[in-house]
Amino acid sequence: MLEKKLMTTFNYVELSTSNFSTFSNEYALLIQSIGAELDSFFKLYCSFDFNERKNISHYANVILDNEPDIVNIELNILSKQLSIKPFESWSLNHRKRKKLRRTL
Repeated sequence: MLEKKLMTTFNYVELSTSNFSTFSNEYALLIQSIGAELDSFFKLYCSFDFNERKNISHYANVILDNEPDIVNIELNILSKQLSIKPFESWSLNHRKRKKLRRTL
């Protein structure tokens, strides 16, 4: 359903890097909805209690310990018009956190 909503927006705003700064209430709602879906999935994957307040750093630590190659996953959008690596930035941040933990 979220994918369908996103695809519908492309009828009005072309998927292009030149439009990345475009704002609309629909995009804001999509970002919130996608974030909530990811939050639920990550809590389940990481075996966290759904009542605990966790953030992306907590999820990244667990996920990277179990799936370190996630940082290399590349998604091709609309037949390779655009490709993204959604977890690429986790790699550097995870190394920094591990180094910090060793020094404490």
